[in-house]
Amino acid sequence: FNMANARRSMTAGINQTVTETPPGTGSAILRDPAPEFARKLNLFSDAFLKDFCRNGVIVNGHQIGTGIGSDDPAALEAALDELIAQFPSPEEAGRVCSPIHQAIGADMLISLNTDPATAAATTQFMTGGSKLSDNIMPSITRQADGSYAIHVEYSGQQDPNALLSGSAIGLNIAVDFALPNGHPPLEFTTTGFDALFSTVTL
Repeated sequence: FNMANARRSMTAGINQTVTETPPGTGSAILRDPAPEFARKLNLFSDAFLKDFCRNGVIVNGHQIGTGIGSDDPAALEAALDELIAQFPSPEEAGRVCSPIHQAIGADMLISLNTDPATAAATTQFMTGGSKLSDNIMPSITRQADGSYAIHVEYSGQQDPNALLSGSAIGLNIAVDFALPNGHPPLEFTTTGFDALFSTVTL
């Protein structure tokens, strides 16, 4: 497995995501939010907030969000206030968090699928039918020097009951990013990449 290529691929992917899902679209996840709340939502990208509502995020060791749902604006606003409080400013919170969403999971799978050592197993996983799980969990840590360490874990498992073979592949991927600071333009670097395939047989 070519680790250097995987890291380059992940770095290119997340830095492209920075430009494709910038802050400013967060209010799209709600219908007609109050103006003040809309301004707070728009600190973030809608892609990040959709994942935030489902899975939450760990920031500086604090689990924030998780299952709050966009149908409870009061709970969402309280969670956003808690999230923003972990950063030097609301704007920096939005810049750092906005690209941290499901697109990273897609980049992880692409990195595995384009390497000859893991392509066959990755293709089998991606085309193997329904999934029991398929999500990412990000962890963001602000360092004393103002830099950020971002750890993202992807977990996915096929449903063996939905497969004629009676066996399924599980896949766990962990990627580490470094971010020198939270000031624009953001420039991520991939510092670690690990993947584990497993097989479940009924």
